[in-house]
Amino acid sequence: MDAASCAWAILAARAGEPSSPAGRSFRRPYQENGGGTGSRCRMVQAVEVSASWPAISSLAAAASAGIAALAAWQARQTAGTLARIEQDRFQRETAPVFRVFFQADAPQPGFGILFILFMGGPADALDSVQVTLLDTMQIVPEFLPDGITEDEARRWIWAGWQFNTFYSVPGALALNPRQSHPRPYSRKDGQDWEQLYLYETTPPPWHKLDLKQWQERWRDRPLRLRIDCRVGDSELPPVYRSIEVKRAGGTPTAPET
Repeated sequence: MDAASCAWAILAARAGEPSSPAGRSFRRPYQENGGGTGSRCRMVQAVEVSASWPAISSLAAAASAGIAALAAWQARQTAGTLARIEQDRFQRETAPVFRVFFQADAPQPGFGILFILFMGGPADALDSVQVTLLDTMQIVPEFLPDGITEDEARRWIWAGWQFNTFYSVPGALALNPRQSHPRPYSRKDGQDWEQLYLYETTPPPWHKLDLKQWQERWRDRPLRLRIDCRVGDSELPPVYRSIEVKRAGGTPTAPET
C-alpha cells in the first residue's frame, strides 16, 4: 500500500471512531517504513488508555489552580519582604537616637541607676519620652501553678530590675514599677538626659524560688527596655534596647556625648 492509500485508510479509520474513545478497543492503521523507497500500511489491534475528557479537564484545572496559588504565595512573600525593608528604612530615618547606660549596685547593692541620653534624630526636641521595662523571660501558661492565671502572672516583672517608686529624690519617682513618667527631652535647652532609679525585683509569693535564688537567676541577664517618643500628636517608632548590666560600687557618671 502506497503512502496515499495509507493516508486514506487512516482517515477512514478515524472517521469511524466514536467521539469518546475511553475504554474502546479498535483497529488503527499505521504507516511502516519497509526499508525501501516505498512504505506499507498495516492494521493493528490497539486499546486506548481508559480516560475521559472531563477527567482530563478536571486534572488540568486543578494543575492551573495550583500554579495560580503558588504564584499568589510568592507574590505575598515578595510583598512582605518589601514591606519589612520599607519599615526598617522608615524607622532608621524617623526614630530618635539614644545612648543608654545602666549601673548596678549604685548607690548601694540591690539598687541601680539607668541613664538615658538623647543623641538626636529627625527632631531636636521630643515632647514625651517614656521608658518601659520589658520581660526577660516568656510566660508559659502551662507551667504556672494551679490557680494562677496568665493575667495574674503578667502583673509581675519577669526580669531582674524594676523602677523605684518610693525613692526620695525629687522627680525620680516612676509612674509604676514597669514604666517611667513621660517627660520632654530637648537638645536646645540641655534637658536631653535623665537618670532613672531602679532596684532588684522580688519573686511572686507563689513562685518556687526564694529571694536569693530569684535575684541570682537574673543577675547576669541584660536589661531590656522600650523607649516610646512623641512629637506633637505624632508617635515616633519605638526604640528597643538590650543593656548589659555592669556591677560596680559607687555612683557612676553620666555618659559623655
